[in-house]
Amino acid sequence: MTSTRQRPERSFPRRHRRGLLVDPREDYQQRYQSERSENILELVMRLFEDPYLDVNTAADWLDVEYSTANRLNGQLENDGILEELTGKGRNRFYRASEVFQIINRPIDQL
Repeated sequence: MTSTRQRPERSFPRRHRRGLLVDPREDYQQRYQSERSENILELVMRLFEDPYLDVNTAADWLDVEYSTANRLNGQLENDGILEELTGKGRNRFYRASEVFQIINRPIDQL
């Protein structure tokens, strides 16, 4: 016996949320594609997959030394892309606030 009931369309909010991420993604891509290092562009694009990171995570994502990842995180923090959440000098944890806000926007506000 097959059911004639159809599942409600649940992908609309996901598609719409994805659409909202296009503008910042394109903005970040334009802003960083002319940088000397490709690492900054790769890092900023990874933030759309996971908006939370620390320096070790960035180093793993990019396969670079801790010092390079730290410098890149610092640049993105200075540019307003990343927000440092811990307030500490060590073991800092960052969030890509614009991406986070879009991902966590309530469905009724999409």
